Amino acid sequence: MLTAMSLLTMHLPIWTLAFLPRRSRPHHEWSVRQAVVNMALRFFLRTITVIKAQSPLSLNQGAEKNRFLVMKPADRAFYDGGISDPDIQPESIGGT
Repeated sequence: MLTAMSLLTMHLPIWTLAFLPRRSRPHHEWSVRQAVVNMALRFFLRTITVIKAQSPLSLNQGAEKNRFLVMKPADRAFYDGGISDPDIQPESIGGT
């Protein structure tokens, strides 16, 4: 992630110079700032997608208190077809 941030920092001045002419912006009515922020956001989202950043979800009760339930996966006998693959492992999920 540090490398992505340094790459983003390196790209910012380049994008700023590249978007000075109106015809080079994604939309000709956008300001330079809008065009650069758009490119930075696209770069960030692409990076997150490529490295598959995941934030683990907690199965602990929070503000929902007793409305939050944890549902255990069904018995393996109930899984058939494409989901009977041994690489696919069902996990507990939570919800209100």
